[in-house]
Amino acid sequence: MKRKILYPILFFLISAGSFSAFGSTRDSIMAVVRSLPDTSARIDSINNIFHKYIGFDWSMEILKYGLDSRIVGSETSAEIKLRSSAFDFARYRGDMDMMKKKLAELKSPCYRIKKYEPYFRAYSKYLRDIMQEGDIELAKQKAEWLKEEAERVDFPRGFIFYNRILADIYSSSENYEGAIEVYRNLLKSSHLVKSERYEIFSSLFDNYYSKKDYGNALKAQDSAFALLNSTSYDITDKDKNQYIKNELNYCNIYYATGDMKSFTKHLDKARKIFSEDVYYLYTVDYYKNLSQYFSYHKIKDSSLYYINRALEICNKVPKITDLLKTRINLTKAGLLSELGEKEKAAYLYESTISSGDSVINSIKVKQIEYIRNNYTSNYQSLKMERLARNISIIIIIITVILTLLLAFLAVHAARYRRSLKRDEKSSRESANFARRADKMKEIFLKGIISEIKPPLDEISALSGVLADNTALPAAQKNEYSEKITSNTKKLMDTVNEILNFSRLEAGISKFDIREYNAVQLCRSAVTLIHSRENNHSIITLTSDSSSAGVKVDYQYFRKMLYNILLSPVGSMKDFDIKFETKTYIKAGYILFIIKGSPLTSPEEQTESNHNIIHKINELIAKNFGGTYTIDPDTSEIRISFPIEN
Repeated sequence: MKRKILYPILFFLISAGSFSAFGSTRDSIMAVVRSLPDTSARIDSINNIFHKYIGFDWSMEILKYGLDSRIVGSETSAEIKLRSSAFDFARYRGDMDMMKKKLAELKSPCYRIKKYEPYFRAYSKYLRDIMQEGDIELAKQKAEWLKEEAERVDFPRGFIFYNRILADIYSSSENYEGAIEVYRNLLKSSHLVKSERYEIFSSLFDNYYSKKDYGNALKAQDSAFALLNSTSYDITDKDKNQYIKNELNYCNIYYATGDMKSFTKHLDKARKIFSEDVYYLYTVDYYKNLSQYFSYHKIKDSSLYYINRALEICNKVPKITDLLKTRINLTKAGLLSELGEKEKAAYLYESTISSGDSVINSIKVKQIEYIRNNYTSNYQSLKMERLARNISIIIIIITVILTLLLAFLAVHAARYRRSLKRDEKSSRESANFARRADKMKEIFLKGIISEIKPPLDEISALSGVLADNTALPAAQKNEYSEKITSNTKKLMDTVNEILNFSRLEAGISKFDIREYNAVQLCRSAVTLIHSRENNHSIITLTSDSSSAGVKVDYQYFRKMLYNILLSPVGSMKDFDIKFETKTYIKAGYILFIIKGSPLTSPEEQTESNHNIIHKINELIAKNFGGTYTIDPDTSEIRISFPIEN
């Protein structure tokens, strides 16, 4: 138990200091990964490190090391997380064969636990890359399969992914009206999350802009920007791409409508956010808008410099399509014309349009070839289906005969099957209980760390002040010393509670179990609490019997009652506590009901401290054959123990 508590602390120290110690080379990164404790938090750390270094081929070694983890072997959700990242690795490199392989590896754990979202999300990205390569018909065919699969596994959000792909197909085919209709219908869905609404408004902008409906494009862009700004976080590396994309969208609208004042305002905003690490498409768009800005102000050298920067990126990044390069070249030709370079502009127009036509023709030829091959394949499939139908008739006749012969065996096997199902259900319930227990332990450990950290931080801060400021007044030194002492005691109390909990949970606590009168034990505890100084608990004890015997350890039993009844140290609030005992002779147990306990008062203690004490009380009751529960409606604490007849 102590090791489990120390793991998150060890991870914090490693993550804070390892990178500065090892540098950014493969060996140093792998050393950090290997040094992480084998806990659930380790998977998130490995995943974050991988995405930071995804640009390097050796980053895949990080994921392979994570997939060999003991945690991944026992938690399917951890495997899904790493398999999704492996797909991102393949997509980052544009390797379609590797993407198909990684999709298949991701599908297995997703379908095993019926968590379909990661697989459908990755599959939709795969289809977008197929479209980007010009295989629109293939993407459409596979999108239909995605829709059928969503129906088959009963996954409503699968239709969200299908419709978004369908809209992208319409958009790629320049059927902007069809894409807009699909997106507007999608906005009515109750299965959309906030980020998807933002993405759909952004896609609506792209389609309205492409069909030169600038009024609706501006409305869609305003809706997208309002959603982005409705979050409360600052601009980070993760969000910077979205912010600069929005500003560039405004630039494109206002430049197209000739509103250069608004264009300049939004370009200035983009300039403040922009850095070279933003998404390459936004970098190209940013340089294009800068070039247009300098062209408008007749600054020829700067205008040509930035449009050439955009073309350099188009030529360097393999993922950028020839159609995008064509658009940038046409923009450059327009700028040359505006700057007076008519001959250069005419030559660039002519060569670009010729190149663009060849690209479009190439895509059309590819699609026609795909349709022809698909037709041939379907024709052969039809012939095979006819043959299969004839064979099926023969098989049906044979099957009927065999069914009659095997009917008795089937009835006999059904009995065994029912028995196996009962065993399987029992095993599944046990596994679910174990997973819930692991989750509760993880939450409990996080609560412990949050309880330990504040006093540690204050002790460290005040100790530093006392050490660095020797000239402090004596009164202030005394105040700081008292705070350090108070926090040290609080920390020690918390650690003692954690150790006590660990011993109880591990079953290594030693008990002196004897038979006692339960009501007398309660009266004794109440009397001692009332006699304490600075006690603010006013306890009213009522009992329906005075002769119920229980077998417990006196010290632990009294500690449990103190945990529930004592007012917190330093608290000035009075607690009116109703303590009632009820004896059920026939049922063979005694029930304690406590109302108004400080332990159920949220303003007196932190939630994590509550959890620790409740857990300790629960384990104490459990060790003596009892139960410990809290009524969620009335906040009553109910404790039961078996009585000795």
